[in-house]
Amino acid sequence: MPKADYRDREFDSICEKTDIHQLAEAVKRTFDSSADPRLVNRCIYPAWYLILILIMASIVGEGTIKDICAWARCNHELLREISKGRWEAPSYTAIWNFLVRLKSTALKDLVSQWIDQLPPEARSKTYAIDGKEVRAAGKVGARIQIVGLYATDSGVLITSEKVPEKRSEPLALPALLKAVDIAGAIVTMDAAYAHAKDLKEVTEKRADYIVAIKGNQPILHGEVVSFFQQAYAAGAAYAPLDIHMSKDAEHGRLEEREVAVSHDTQWLAGEASKDFSNWGIQSLIRVRRKRTVGGKESVSETVYASSRALTAGEAAKAIRDHWSIENGEHYVLDVVWNEDQCQVNTGNAAENLAHLRRIARNLVALVDPARGFAAAKRAARFSQDYLLGLVRDFFIKKSW
Repeated sequence: MPKADYRDREFDSICEKTDIHQLAEAVKRTFDSSADPRLVNRCIYPAWYLILILIMASIVGEGTIKDICAWARCNHELLREISKGRWEAPSYTAIWNFLVRLKSTALKDLVSQWIDQLPPEARSKTYAIDGKEVRAAGKVGARIQIVGLYATDSGVLITSEKVPEKRSEPLALPALLKAVDIAGAIVTMDAAYAHAKDLKEVTEKRADYIVAIKGNQPILHGEVVSFFQQAYAAGAAYAPLDIHMSKDAEHGRLEEREVAVSHDTQWLAGEASKDFSNWGIQSLIRVRRKRTVGGKESVSETVYASSRALTAGEAAKAIRDHWSIENGEHYVLDVVWNEDQCQVNTGNAAENLAHLRRIARNLVALVDPARGFAAAKRAARFSQDYLLGLVRDFFIKKSW
């Protein structure tokens, strides 16, 4: 009987010997065009060298400037090899000054370069837009709200923008939609974007939207809720509905979902709803969720509008995928990378550290997606070969 092979081949592949000088040159080329905000002639460390340190330290979970500097000191031999003996670990002041002054576009442009290299067949068919606050930074100064465009198919955060506060999230929409070609895709958004101007931003990119309708549009919300109530009461004679049912049971919680879709949108041109006739609505959607936890039941309903004529199954998947940004990004950033504990908020430092955490998360999602974020961070912390392999495959192999 042949012996079982328990080797982790993906781990072994990533841990293969890395040509450190080739890696350094690849990172240097990537950031050569980025504007250095410092007085270059008076700087010891070049920008690419500091960014590489920041990316590696972020992968292993170092979230403060003090911890980044400590990681650099502990890995001074690696840093000397990367720099061919020219530089060692930078000081706290050097890292702080760089993060505070560096414009966030340098890091965002890096993500855009990676996305541009994806083949057309690998592009996402659904994107979710949602915001997240870095809470600890808000406790000691200005609130930091980061809005992200998330590719739900691949689990990659495409780009993100800083806005003053949660209600300002729609201000970031034009910049988010410029980051990638969304033609033919569906963009899912919460109720903050339920305005003709914001929806037009999406449709002008030849994409479709699914947007939640809530209390900020009370007339439309009331009429759509009433429409579905009458449709259920009167049956198909009033308005045919496409229905999709699903059920999930995990962690002691049972959730049953019913998604109903109607393509009867002609009444939106009526007098009471005339303000919404230019939204291009092709589907009205109602999602009813019944949760049972510990023997207690709770029921919630949410209604949506979409510019695409969706089936109930398609609508259910897109809306379900939208919430993957909570579990796939927000939860990971908080639990794995401790984002909500970061209190840095001087200059551009908070935004840059937020982008670095998202780069670290993207890197794992693209290079070693099956391992899981917590396991990959742990492996990178204890294996320098694995850490270098992640960064190498990201900058050089680009095998995804």
